[in-house]
Amino acid sequence: MSRYLLINLIIISGPILLSFDKRVKFYRKAFLLFFSFISVGVPFIVWDALATSRGDWSFNAMYVGKTKFLGLPVEEILFFFTVLYATMFSYEVIRHYVFERRAEIQKRLFYILSAVFCLLGFIFIEKAYTSTVFLVTSFTLFMSVQCFYGLITSIYYWLFMGVSMVLFFGFNYILTSMPVVLYGDSAIIGARVLTIPVEDFFYNYSMLTLYLGVYYIMSNKEKKLKKKNKLADYFGGGY
Repeated sequence: MSRYLLINLIIISGPILLSFDKRVKFYRKAFLLFFSFISVGVPFIVWDALATSRGDWSFNAMYVGKTKFLGLPVEEILFFFTVLYATMFSYEVIRHYVFERRAEIQKRLFYILSAVFCLLGFIFIEKAYTSTVFLVTSFTLFMSVQCFYGLITSIYYWLFMGVSMVLFFGFNYILTSMPVVLYGDSAIIGARVLTIPVEDFFYNYSMLTLYLGVYYIMSNKEKKLKKKNKLADYFGGGY
């Protein structure tokens, strides 16, 4: 078993074992996970494949298997799903066990930050990974206000990001210190936190926010549909 596959199994093992918690019932969220993966995971995998092909990063043959898809080790593709599963599970646990509170979020701040990251994306246009991740971060900030505002004003989101960032730091440190992932010097600005390129923090923020944003929207639609069906059954049963 490759080291990268082992890391994937460690990430997902706990959430899978706890998915049948009677209160969370995460095993019922398969459709939401699938939709989030198709909507966000697949585009990120395509980005990953393109970035790998142009040399933004590569994978250490010592720690990955020989099987590849789209030029990526299968462990790398699996990573997108294991992260999705584990982080959405953590969101559901937070949502079921933490009392809901709302925060006042200034939309203007998100628009300003979106504009700043868009500008940074063009300033660092010669650094492929840096430029791309800043532009994606700009898009994520904009979408957070336009489509996920109900989510980002919830304490659930901020607790979710806090927990996810701690886990990200731990696992990404392992991936970059062994190293499983090798970054091309020409693709990044070179600033790191320990062994982690600073770009990875924005990459993680964007991917997880978009994952959760789609999950949140689809979950709300599912709830409305169930409520509508219950009302239809109730009134229909009266005749």
